[in-house]
Amino acid sequence: MSIDPTEDTVPTPATLEHRAHPLARFLRSAPGAFLILGIFLSVVIGFSIYGGYRAGIAERDHIAATAQFLEVRRQYDLAIEDLAAGRPALAIQRLEFILTAEPNFPSAAQRYNELQTTLRAPTATPTPVPTPTQVVTVQDAPKVFAEAQTAINAKDWDTAIQKINALRFGAPSYEPLRVNNLLYTALRNRGIATIKEGKVELGVADLDEAEKLSSLDTEAKQYQQWGTIYSNGLAYWGLNWQRTAQTFELLYKLAPNFRDTKARTRDAHLNYANLLMSKPDPCNAAAQYADALAIENNSATDDKRKAAEESCKAGGETPPTPSK
Repeated sequence: MSIDPTEDTVPTPATLEHRAHPLARFLRSAPGAFLILGIFLSVVIGFSIYGGYRAGIAERDHIAATAQFLEVRRQYDLAIEDLAAGRPALAIQRLEFILTAEPNFPSAAQRYNELQTTLRAPTATPTPVPTPTQVVTVQDAPKVFAEAQTAINAKDWDTAIQKINALRFGAPSYEPLRVNNLLYTALRNRGIATIKEGKVELGVADLDEAEKLSSLDTEAKQYQQWGTIYSNGLAYWGLNWQRTAQTFELLYKLAPNFRDTKARTRDAHLNYANLLMSKPDPCNAAAQYADALAIENNSATDDKRKAAEESCKAGGETPPTPSK
C-alpha cells in the first residue's frame, strides 16, 4: 500500500503515550503519581526530623552547660569550705577541676595561684608535728566539754571548735543541746574575728556554719552580709567592672567603713568609667566619674568627668544622673 504524502501524519496523544519511555509512562500513571507524592512527603518528613534532632541537640547542650556550671559553682563552694577546715591540698584539687572546666570562673585562678604560692613558700621554722585528733569516749565527755568551755572563755576559738567536734563525733549523745550551743558560740566568734583579720571568705564560712545551728544575732548577721557582698565584689574584680562597681556601691551604702570598702568602691567606679570611655560611651562614663568623686574629691577625676560630659554633649546626649 502506498502512502499519500498529503495524509496528516501528526501523532495522536495515544501514539505519543505508546512511544514514550516506559519510566515516563509509569510516572504519569496513577501509581507513579502516588510514588512521587510519597517521595516528596518522605523528604519533607526527613527535614522535619532532622530539624527536630538539631533542636534537641541544642537543648541538650544547653542543659549540659548549665549542669556543668552548677557543678563548677558547687566545687568552688566546697573549695572554700576546705580552706576553712584547713584542707588546702583538697581545695587545690577542686580549683584545678574548676579551671579545667571553666577557665574564666571568677577568682578561681587567683585563689589557685595564691594557694600554690603559700604551699611552696619556705617556712622560717620547722613545721610542728600535728597533734593527733582527740578520741573522746562517753566517760571523757564531761572533761572534754569543760575543756572546750575553758577555751571559749579564753577566746581560743580553734581549740574550742576542735574539742567540740571531737566530742560530737566520739560521744554524740552527750548533752547535744549544750554542745551545739557551745559550737555555735565558737563558730560565731571565730567567724567575726576571722573577717576582721581580713580572711573574709573563711569568716563567712564560719558564720554560715553557725547559722545552721541557730539564728545569728544582729552583729553576726551584719558581718555575714558584709563579708558575702565584699567577697562577691572581689570575685568580679578585673573581670566585670560594671558588676564590681554595683556590688561595692551596695556595700558602701551599707557599711562604708568595712575594711577597704571606700577605696574599692571608688576604684571600681573609676575602672568602669575608663572602660566606658574606651567603648566609647562618654555619657555613662561621666556618671561613673561623678560616683567616684562623691566618694573622694580628686581634681584628676573631675577633669575626666568634665571631658566625658563634653564628649557626651557633643554627641547630642544628656549624661545620666549619678547613682548618689
